[in-house]
Amino acid sequence: MDNAGFSEETLTEAQDIIWVMRVPENLAQSKKLVKETPVEEMVELAPGYWGKEVECEYARVQQRWLVVDSQAAQECELKTLEKAQIKELEKVGKEWLNWKGRPSTARWMPKRHWSSSTRNGSIIGQLPQQL
Repeated sequence: MDNAGFSEETLTEAQDIIWVMRVPENLAQSKKLVKETPVEEMVELAPGYWGKEVECEYARVQQRWLVVDSQAAQECELKTLEKAQIKELEKVGKEWLNWKGRPSTARWMPKRHWSSSTRNGSIIGQLPQQL
């Protein structure tokens, strides 16, 4: 079975079968379990891998889940986060350079420097010749 098969209907039908599959990480119950299981409660499964067996019920089916923590997964997650941060910084930097290069816009000018006129029913702010 794959993650799509991790539904109440499928699990109920497969209740009498011994099977192994990865629990989807987007389930509220699995998120909570991963978040609340400290590494100190886990045993080393292999170098760089720790785990804890947990009995739980999901979709009215008693199950045994293995919560796994790995150094390799943490490093991969960190690299992904760093790439996302770099991408966001580059985006913000480009936006800043675009904004910095523009002349001051009216929205940053104090109201006392504005005069108003109407064109096509909308009010348009105009900057004076000299500030």
